Amino acid sequence: MLTRSLRPKARPETFVVQAKAKTDPAVTSEGDTPAKVQDIATTEATLPGSEPMVLGVFGKENAPHALIRLPNGKVTEVQVGSRIGAQQVIAVAADAIVLSNSKRLRMPG
Repeated sequence: MLTRSLRPKARPETFVVQAKAKTDPAVTSEGDTPAKVQDIATTEATLPGSEPMVLGVFGKENAPHALIRLPNGKVTEVQVGSRIGAQQVIAVAADAIVLSNSKRLRMPG
């Protein structure tokens, strides 16, 4: 029967930064992202407020899912067969989804 438990020593506050710096020379302090990485990973686009927008597509090739931002700002996950309002999702492509009214919603940018 366990009657006592030892408490581990606390990690130093700089532990995470030191660990990252040892594995990635581009990381100088917690939260820093190199400018080149930011440029590659960031796409600027105007967000349409009146219709759903595809934020991203993920999952297996034979069962893709998409993240959709609805006009009310809510983000939801859809797949083939899901409904967005009165329309049904009939296809999920690498950069878009197709709805049952033949409308294609694409990722911005």
